[in-house]
Amino acid sequence: MERLGGADVPVHVLGGSTAPGGGFAPLTEDHWRAEFDLNLMPAVRLDRLLLPQMIARGSGVMIHVASIQRRLPLRPPAAATARAPGESSRRRARR
Repeated sequence: MERLGGADVPVHVLGGSTAPGGGFAPLTEDHWRAEFDLNLMPAVRLDRLLLPQMIARGSGVMIHVASIQRRLPLRPPAAATARAPGESSRRRARR
């Protein structure tokens, strides 16, 4: 990345679910943790990697594209619906 001058506008497209169907009730702590590890934590790691460079440069935008579950909940994956707001973000690096 140093050779190319860093990332200007990375677009991170994510989404998926390994949770069983049936709504909220059958989901265990392990199911919830797996959903966050699969969907939210990659966005956090990417931000931690790239945002410091953007802030130092004084420019750049991070775009995370979340699951459609946020706008159009598809039944029954409750974990996917619950995590989508945490993923839905656009962050701008500022001076």
